[in-house]
Amino acid sequence: MLSKIQKILLAELVLHKKDTLFSSFSPSITKELKNSTWQNILQELRSAGALLKDFQQVRDKEWPNLKNSVTKRYQESLKSGAEGKDLSKLDNLVMDILDRESPKIKGLDVADMRVRFGPQENSEDEFQFIRPAVPTQDPLDVSLNFSGN
Repeated sequence: MLSKIQKILLAELVLHKKDTLFSSFSPSITKELKNSTWQNILQELRSAGALLKDFQQVRDKEWPNLKNSVTKRYQESLKSGAEGKDLSKLDNLVMDILDRESPKIKGLDVADMRVRFGPQENSEDEFQFIRPAVPTQDPLDVSLNFSGN
């Protein structure tokens, strides 16, 4: 397990080498280059006192755990009604690596369909569609007016 300072170091090192670490394989980006880059990150972390077995532990455990915990905190901060908690230096470093605007992180901006499941008042149905308060044109109404009005 990494200390907070070691996690910040990990995030800084990954940010510095993210193009190599996360790019698709190509003639210039090989498995060996990626593994070597993770090995260099391991050596830097060890020099900061981290007790890590090998670069696979950094690549397959420490980095994904850090990424997932920061992503979860960031997504919680975006929720409506959240306390608007400020992100830490570590959180911001990881979000810079992950691209905080990507749909994977931020989620898709989809309008609420206002479908409620379960029994509703005055209803025997399993679900009920609630129409929006603002009248909108029915997307299924395809009638055409050829009278020129």
